[in-house]
Order: sequence, then C-alpha cells, then structure tokens
Amino acid sequence: MDLKCRETLPSPGVLQHPGAPPARLSTTGAFAISGAAEQSFHVSVWPEDSVVEHGGSIWLNCSTTCQNPAAEGDLETSLTKAQVKRGPGWKAQEVVNIREWVSSPQCYFVCYGNVSLAVAHITTYRLPERVGLEPLPEMELGQAYNLTCRVLNVAPVRHLTVTLRLGGRTLGRRKGRICPRPVATPRIEPRRPESQAAVLSTRPRSAECFPNAPRWFLSPAAALPEEPQLQISHYLEVGTEAPARCTVAGVFPAAGEARFTLSFGGESLNFTVTTSGDMATAQGEVRAPAPGRRELDCTVSVGPVSRSAGQSVLVYSFPPPVLEIDPPQALVNGNVSVTCRSPASQPPGATLQLRDAERTLASGPQPRLQLTLTARKGDNGRQFTCEGNLTLGSRSLVKNTSAQLVVLYKPELAESGCPSQRPWLEGTQQQLACAAEGNPRPEVSCHKDGQVYDTGGARNVTRAHAGVYRCSATNAHGTAGRNVTVHVEYGPEMDDAGCARTRTWVEGAEQTLACLAWGDPAPAVVCTKDGAPYGVGVQRQVEREDAGTYHCAATNVHGSARREVTVRVEYKPAMDELRCPSAWTWVKGMPQPFSCDADGNPAPEVVCTKDRVSYRLGQGLGLAAPQGTYQCNATNPHGSATKTVTVTLEYKPSMDESGCPSTQVWLEGTLHTLACEADGVPIPHVPCTKEGAAGAFGGERNVSRNDSGTYRCTATNRHGSAQRVVTVRVEYRPVVLLLAVSPSATVPRGANFNISCRAEGFPAPAYRWTVPPAPNVRCSADNRTVSVAGADRHNRGVYVCAVSNAHGQHLGQVQIRVTDNRLIVAALLAGAAVLLLGGTAGLVCYLKSTACKKGEYNVQDAESSSKATCLGRDGAVYGIQLTQT
Repeated sequence: MDLKCRETLPSPGVLQHPGAPPARLSTTGAFAISGAAEQSFHVSVWPEDSVVEHGGSIWLNCSTTCQNPAAEGDLETSLTKAQVKRGPGWKAQEVVNIREWVSSPQCYFVCYGNVSLAVAHITTYRLPERVGLEPLPEMELGQAYNLTCRVLNVAPVRHLTVTLRLGGRTLGRRKGRICPRPVATPRIEPRRPESQAAVLSTRPRSAECFPNAPRWFLSPAAALPEEPQLQISHYLEVGTEAPARCTVAGVFPAAGEARFTLSFGGESLNFTVTTSGDMATAQGEVRAPAPGRRELDCTVSVGPVSRSAGQSVLVYSFPPPVLEIDPPQALVNGNVSVTCRSPASQPPGATLQLRDAERTLASGPQPRLQLTLTARKGDNGRQFTCEGNLTLGSRSLVKNTSAQLVVLYKPELAESGCPSQRPWLEGTQQQLACAAEGNPRPEVSCHKDGQVYDTGGARNVTRAHAGVYRCSATNAHGTAGRNVTVHVEYGPEMDDAGCARTRTWVEGAEQTLACLAWGDPAPAVVCTKDGAPYGVGVQRQVEREDAGTYHCAATNVHGSARREVTVRVEYKPAMDELRCPSAWTWVKGMPQPFSCDADGNPAPEVVCTKDRVSYRLGQGLGLAAPQGTYQCNATNPHGSATKTVTVTLEYKPSMDESGCPSTQVWLEGTLHTLACEADGVPIPHVPCTKEGAAGAFGGERNVSRNDSGTYRCTATNRHGSAQRVVTVRVEYRPVVLLLAVSPSATVPRGANFNISCRAEGFPAPAYRWTVPPAPNVRCSADNRTVSVAGADRHNRGVYVCAVSNAHGQHLGQVQIRVTDNRLIVAALLAGAAVLLLGGTAGLVCYLKSTACKKGEYNVQDAESSSKATCLGRDGAVYGIQLTQT
C-alpha cells in the first residue's frame, strides 16, 4: 500500500527570511512617522504548524516587514531555547527537547513603539511501540475469515487511526481507541496478499498521514485456479524413453508451494520441479517394456487445494525390416536374388518397399518382397534398401535396412585409368599410377628395363625416369597388361660448353655470338645488350662497341634460364691528349707523378725516354720524373703508338736570409729601400708592411729614426705564399738632451752637489767629462753623473759632458759657482760660448723656472743661437754655455 502526505515536515535549522512569502498567521501593527502618513507592518512565523517527534527539536523563523533598523523581535514559549540567528528584519530560534504534546510559541516585533505578533503551533508524537495482527489459519481463496489488529504505546491517542487494507481497498478503520483493545473487521474473502497499517495522524488541521506508516502482511491464502497441463508424446516405442512434463499456472501464494505426484502406468516416476513466476513444472522420464495403452497421471497440491490431470499413451512395437542378397558376392552375368521382409508389428499393419539408389523396385502390404536379377559389372556396389512403414493415427513411422551387391570380374586396364603417354616435369612429385578395374581389386605392377618399378607412392622425377614401362593388373579372375611411355620434360639449362661466359674478339675480325641451351621441349635463346636484341648466330665484323655484357635467356614452357656473356674487344694502342697530355705542369712537393696512358686492349705497355733513360709505365701508373722532354711509346700485341711529352715544374715561394735578411741596419738621413727577394715559379711578388702601420713600404726613401721597427714581408704566387719577419734598426749620432745640477749651480762652500748628463743616440753613446781638477770629484759607474763632496774654490768652473758613438759626438757644459756665504745673489751667466766640433750647429737650452730652482737644465739643439738664459724667481741668473763639435 502506498501512503502519500501533502506536506513535508520542516527540518531543524531551515530559516525563512523576509524575502520569502509571509506565513498565514500574522498580525499587523501601525506606527506614525513625523511628517508622514501612518504605515503598517507585518510579523510572520515559519513554520506555522509543525509536527515533531517526542524529545526532538525545530527552528522557528520570525520575520517582519518593519523598515525601522532598530526593530527587535523575540520568541515567547515555555519550551527550551537553544541557538539563535538573526539578521535585518528576522530572527531564528532553535527549540530543543520538545516534550509537550501541544504548544503555541509566540513571535513578536516592536516597531516604532507598536507590538505585533504571530503564533506557531507544534504537535509532538510518539510512534507505536508495536502493531500486531493476530494469526489466521491457512486460507483458501473464496472462504471468509475474521481479522484482529492490536496497537501498543502510541501518543497522542486521540490522533490515532487504525486502518485495515486489502490491496487498495479499506476493510475497516477505528479512531481514538486505547490499545490493546482489539479492533475487528467484517468477514473477508481473500483473493490477493493482504496488508494492515496502523496510521497516526499528527496534523490537527488536516487529514494528512504520517508518511512512514508500517505495513504487515497476512498469511497468504492458497489457490490453484487452473488444471495441470501434461506434455508427453501420444506414442511411445517399446524399450525407449520419452520426457513427461506436468505444468500448473497461477499457483498462489508462491509457485514453490506446489507439491507434485507423477505416475505412468500406475508406477511412480522420478521427477524434478522447476518454477517460473506463478508457474511450477515437474519433469520425468517414462519407459514401457511391452506394447499397449498406458496412463500418465499428475496431481498438484497447494495448502488445502489440489488439482489432477491424466493422459493416455499408446506403446507400440515396430522392428526394422530385414534385407537379404543371395549370393552376396556374385560372378558377373550370374543370377542374384534380393529379398525384403518385415517382422510382425504391434499394432499390425506395416507396409514394405524395395528400392535402389535410382528407383523403387517393388512395394506392397505383404510381409515379403523378392526380386531376381542378372549381375553386371555396373551392379558392383549397387545399394539396395528395404523400407518398412507403420501408420499410427496421423503419424507415419519409417524404418530402413540397406545392403550392397558385390559383383566379381577379371581386371581391365583402360586408357582412362592408365594413360599410355605420361609427360612428367623434372623435379616434381609423380606417381606411376595405373588404376585397374576388377573385383576383387587387382594388384598392379610396372616394369622398366627388366626391373620392377614401385607404383605405390610419388617420387621426385629425374630424367632417368623417361622410358617405356610394362604395367600388369592381376586378380583371382585373370590378368590385363598395358605399355606406358614416360616423357620427362625440364626447363632450359645453359653451360660453358654451349654458352661461354667470356668471349675475346679482335676489332675488325668476323665473329658470331653463339649461345646454345638444353631443355625439353627445346628452348628458344634470345640475347640482348643495353636492352636491344642482338642476333644470335649471325656473323658480323667486330667493332669496339660490340664489347660489353650480353644478357642471354633460354625459354620453354617449363621456365627459363639466364646467362651473362661478357665480350672483350681487343685493339691496337692509341694515345690522345686526354690519356697522355703533351704538356705537364707540376707543383713542387705535391704528389703529382708523371703518367702517360694509352688506349688499347689488352692494356698497352708504355715506355717514356728522356736523355737516353727509359721509364716503364704501366696502364694508369705514374712516375716521379724530372722536368724536361720525354718520348713515350705504347705497345700491345696489336700495334704501337708514340707521343712527345714536356714536363714543367712550378713551386710556391720561399725566402731565406740571403735574399731577405732578418735584421737590417740603416743610418738616419741616408736613402734606403726595404727589398726582399723570394724564390718561386711563377716569380712571386713580395710586399713588406710595418707592424701597426697601414700600407706597404714602397720604393727608396730618406731614412728617419721613425722607420725603425718590425716588418712582415710576404711572397705570393698561385701555388702559395711565404712570410718573413724583418727587423729594421735606424742609427743616428748622439745629442745631449739634459744636464741637471742638484741642488743648484751656485754651491755654498762645503756643500755637496751632483751633475747628471743625459743623451740620446744609436748605438748608445759613451760619456766623457771634462771638469776642474780637484780631489773631491767622483764619476758614477756608467760615467753619466759627476759628484762633488764638500765643495771649495777648486770646484768652481765649467763642467763639460761629451757623448759620442760611431756616427759622431756632442758636448754639453755647465758653469758651477762656489760662494763663501749662504746668500744667493743674482748672477748672470753671460756669453755662453758654444763650441762647434766639425763645423756643426750649436745648441740652445731653455730652463724652466722650477728647473732653475732645482738646478736642472734641459739641453736642446739651438742652431740659430749661441747661448741661452734662465731667470729664477729670486732674480738670480744662471748661464749655460753649450758647445757642439
């Protein structure tokens, strides 16, 4: 039974907010706003009506349409409150452990001083502890019975409804009665499985039901609405088995409750029971030892109900017919008797038919048919059939017995079974088979050259199998013979005897390309060269173009054979410019041997002669020979050829110390050119470039000291290049560059002073001093510095520094004054005489103010002046006289 409720109970915690439709129970409040008309608001609670199990909980949602943000709401109830949730215009309150059977919580809001409320209704229930249906006896469909139901521990009782249902039909209903007082229904007549439900209605304002009302099922009533159905053949042969089935449908309450008894001819059968839905089937095997009528009986019971059915079966006897051939083995042309008879059947009435594979020979209802015939060879193996037919009602039973006639005759060897001509293919599997006719089966043997040939199996054919065989067939009634000729055919073959692989012809001679092949049938031979046919057996004058490889193919019906024939055409030597160039240019150091090849076959021997010396060259071989003119001669057995060959040697550049010295010394002011010579063929070009400079050193020019440095000279021709590094050193006469007096050229008595001389020149100049004689004068190890310790009057005067090398000398001098006090007075060093050595120009030295203070003097060439002066900051004047010699 399906029970449907029109409303679902709310689940705890489900909230309804102001956006939801208002509940039905609500009140309306009014409030005034300054400057505005009076407005109304609503208060609602959800859910209005709740059904809660005893001790359960529920969420109540109070909401209002009041627009005052300060509006407050609350829930008044005697029930226990728990969690609370709130928001603008709503408040949700959880009520727990509800044990009052009926309660009415009130939900209210205060809006601008006005109070409005809504009321919710909660009903509490307790499900029945037990609902029981008193047991009933085993029932049969169509009989009437009383039903009694009891309900225990249910609340609230006033809302209890007890209903008894039969399928979708209500049998009885009672309300508000206290259990376990029984509730009785009218008498019923069971036809379907019964059910009972105790329903507690907990909705006081509706007739709705509790959705999970339990169901109880009564003990089922028994029913067999249909008779059993029997399945068995109406006819059963003696000594055979046949299946028997008994099936019943509509078994109630379940097909498995059906109980069967099954018997045949009064004897119980062994059977198995299967069920499907409300259908049950019992199946067994029946067997009868003697003909006659037998009954198959079946009884089915379910509870107090049982049904029975029976069926008659005819048990018959129908032995197979008997077929006799006399004699079973007859000589050809002899008489044969064929008899067909049938044993007695029960019930009687069988008919007979005698036939062979092609037609019916005799028929009739009599129990015996007989036929007499003359045996022929064609009757050997003839099949005769004796057929019996028994009709039982609409069913016709047929049984057959067959036998073969054997006809005996002497052997025969016909062309069809033993061909006199046999074409065999070499390498195949063949059997010298001769099929002989005769009965009994003849033995066949074949002989060749006086020896027996085994005809029992296939053999690999060779050419030795060709020949004439005498074959004989023998049995107990005679012998037959036949000659068999075997031809062994084979595919083409070519060997050196008929088709040599290599041929040597001489240019201009007459030759024939002959190529023979073996095979059966005789093969046709075709030769091609470069894809074009070449006439086999045709004589022609030999040309060089006839040389090459010929592809010859021999073909017959059994395949083909192929052979390559190489023809060499020999001819006298010839030397052309390609094989033996008349002019050779060699590069020194390269692997380029002199070679001179000649065309000719066989390859000619080449001999080249130079200055009465012979050089023997093989075909394609070379010789590292000196340059010059050679006379070359090529010879083979068919003639000779001669050619003149000239060899020229070229080589890449090279430079050595003799042609390009690695170090060169020049004198400043002289004319020079940087010349480097290189060896090489063709003659190389040799430019020289100074490191760090752009462009080559070109031609002759006036040398300056700036020309000193490292030069890289490169010699180049078409075979390569050679490089050499050349260092140029430019020498020049010396010049005094600096005379330095420390601390000053005016020296207080007793003081120390030093005079240093610095000069430039190449090669490096030697230093020599001319000084006033005094014992306290010392020179440095390199003679560049003069030192005086404790100066006195002997140390005053002119100090001269002379520098010289291989290209000349130069003088520099300084005047030293020794004073008696420490005051420095201005003095003018006048008339600095410049001594000229060898008529050269003088030098002028300009001393800077700071140099005057320290006593340092710069000396430079002063060709236009004979003296130089330097004024100090203190007004002192120092003079330096420079002399050039």
